[in-house]
Amino acid sequence: MVGSSLHIGLETVQMEGEGFTAHVKEGDKVKAGDALISFDLNLIKEKAKSTITPLVITNGEKVGQMERLAQENVSKGQTQVLKIHLA
Repeated sequence: MVGSSLHIGLETVQMEGEGFTAHVKEGDKVKAGDALISFDLNLIKEKAKSTITPLVITNGEKVGQMERLAQENVSKGQTQVLKIHLA
């Protein structure tokens, strides 16, 4: 199992959850295609420093190889962004 942390936008903490709806919580197991979070992109553009969204793998020692598949303009349920091969 690979652990990850996804941070939507930069400097969004001050929004205190406004415009965000989590569909999973910390520790939940998810599979490909599961909705993780919904957010108001226009609100983030208005209130945050950036819409850049870092994805951090928290236990990289379990990863043998990562392949980045998409870099921008992703669509829920349609765009695979990362393929991870376990070590």
